[in-house]
Amino acid sequence: MRPVDFLNNRTFVVVFLILASGVFVDCTRQRESGDQEPGEIVHLTYWPAPNPQEVELAALLVNEWNRTHPGIQVQMQPIPVSQSTEEVLLAAIAGGTTPDICSNIWPGALHEYTRAGG
Repeated sequence: MRPVDFLNNRTFVVVFLILASGVFVDCTRQRESGDQEPGEIVHLTYWPAPNPQEVELAALLVNEWNRTHPGIQVQMQPIPVSQSTEEVLLAAIAGGTTPDICSNIWPGALHEYTRAGG
């Protein structure tokens, strides 16, 4: 494995774990506030980048997460392929089909996403 691949994978793992932790905290708050029935399973959709290395790593992380967190299950689906991730996410915002978690977001586009209602 090249050092760059390791760095990218390690960075991806860190970002995924931070996002997953935030989702877990939010789901826990929902459960405590009564928005969720006791024993109800939370289902989340996760879109990683569509490149093979990230999809492979995401599949491993999601399988481990689902195994160790039976009350919060994540379904992984690579972000749909298009000319740009920004285009896909803006279309998903417009169509109300955004994922719960996406690890392929360029920070420079966040303003566009919030302006679009995402």
